Amino acid sequence: MFNDSLETAAHVDLGRYLGRWFEIARLPNPHQSDECTDVRIDYTLDEQGALRFSRSCINPDGLSRIDGGRLTTKDVGRAKLSVSFVPDSLRWLPFTHRDYWILRIDEDYTMALIGARNRRRLWLLSRARQPDPGLRDEFLAHAERQGFDLTALLYTQQERTHALREWPQPDAHAENAAAARGGLAMQVEAVRVERDQRASERPQ
Repeated sequence: MFNDSLETAAHVDLGRYLGRWFEIARLPNPHQSDECTDVRIDYTLDEQGALRFSRSCINPDGLSRIDGGRLTTKDVGRAKLSVSFVPDSLRWLPFTHRDYWILRIDEDYTMALIGARNRRRLWLLSRARQPDPGLRDEFLAHAERQGFDLTALLYTQQERTHALREWPQPDAHAENAAAARGGLAMQVEAVRVERDQRASERPQ
């Protein structure tokens, strides 16, 4: 009964949707660890103009890349998207896509509510790590009115990011995650070599 009654935003400007969002709350799902904090999502366009995203977090052991994928839509309002986490070569398979419906977004594109038709998946995203509590509660109340059960809602901690000097820029392609990690390692090594070289040139 819920599938046909779920309302979405009337229109979404995907160009304004690009950039960095922080996860404020979500319903538990098997694809995200409950131990991760500081979850953030970066939306970009690839060379073909496809909308891609990468999702990162900090796990108990440090910085961790979770996943990334591609978003597509045939909806004229650009609010009913589907998300796929598999490589491009497998995305033609129908069971590799899940709902990514933008249920609500404010006019300044500072907060967005994402959900699925079956009401089992929900995310509240914000441009700020610590959004206005009133706006947050207003968006969550909207989800409840649409039939989402928020009993098990998880509020994502967004605190540890401030303690990090740098957070590596994510690659929009999930399949290139290993290359991104390798590039970061090279950057760290270059900094170390430069530091050691300056130390060796100092007068003894």
